[in-house]
Amino acid sequence: MGELDVHLIAGFPYAAKRATLDEVRARIAVCEPDRRLPDSERVALVLPAHVEPAPLVEAWADHSALAAWAGRPARLRSTTVVLDADHLERDLQSQDQLSDRGWAAHPGDARSVADLLVEQVEAADHIVTTRRPPRRYASLLRALNPYAALLDRGPALRAILESRESDRRPWPRASWQRVRDQLDLAPGAPPSLLYRRHRPFNPTRFEHWIAQQAPDVLRAKGRVWLADRPDVVLGYSRAAAVQRLFVAGRWWASVSAASWPRDRTRQRQLLARWDPRFGDRHQEVVLLGPELEPTRAEAALDACLATDAELANLASAGGAWPGSEGTSTPLH
Repeated sequence: MGELDVHLIAGFPYAAKRATLDEVRARIAVCEPDRRLPDSERVALVLPAHVEPAPLVEAWADHSALAAWAGRPARLRSTTVVLDADHLERDLQSQDQLSDRGWAAHPGDARSVADLLVEQVEAADHIVTTRRPPRRYASLLRALNPYAALLDRGPALRAILESRESDRRPWPRASWQRVRDQLDLAPGAPPSLLYRRHRPFNPTRFEHWIAQQAPDVLRAKGRVWLADRPDVVLGYSRAAAVQRLFVAGRWWASVSAASWPRDRTRQRQLLARWDPRFGDRHQEVVLLGPELEPTRAEAALDACLATDAELANLASAGGAWPGSEGTSTPLH
């Protein structure tokens, strides 16, 4: 038996998606990842509604990892998200959590419908809609992922799955990741801003910035540092109308040398951006949107930064505050 061609298919379990998949079942083996793989040269793996494609795409870009999972030589040929155009606008603007729809991975799954929809779009090589979406939403899909082919109707999906060719792009392909890593964007990609500062945000002003729901920001991802939580890394994510701020770990400057990574390459990467006052504490946020004005967005975030006077007040009110007397590296 030759090499197995694997095609990932993501999307919410709407009736239109099921009908689209029914169009290809007669010619191509379709199954879920937790089922036994059929004896076939091609298989379409339909991901459950709660699964984000990106981790699988990243892991299976290594053909040996995919072959180990499949039990035979295998190659990931494509990743396709099937969108129901009738639900697209509602889902992008929805405040629903996955649990509200019965799609959560587990009882503690706090992801929103918009979070997962955007993750699906960003991971795709092909975006197939059950009918042609309104022009505005087609432009939003292209803004989220300018690298994917935007197709309509089931026959396009069948052609993708029957093809022996692959036009996969090198990972990462999501626009926010390419901005973060300072890689070139595709022609037609939306305006973007990579915001980096070695100074904390005033929590009140930053909360006000979040509450404003800037209409020109479609996608945002990053790490945030608030002045009243000097040791905590906060993750920030925005997917259309949904924003989340969550604990994502601790800054290395706040932990002992014994807890630092032993890998020398990782240590050098950390120290390359080490600030003598604040250590590795910093802001790193990527903003994207078809109508984003980077200069204005940068000024709005700069206005959220804590002043020296505010930091001095925090230090005097709470005793020693990181940065008041400098932060030394725990490595000597």
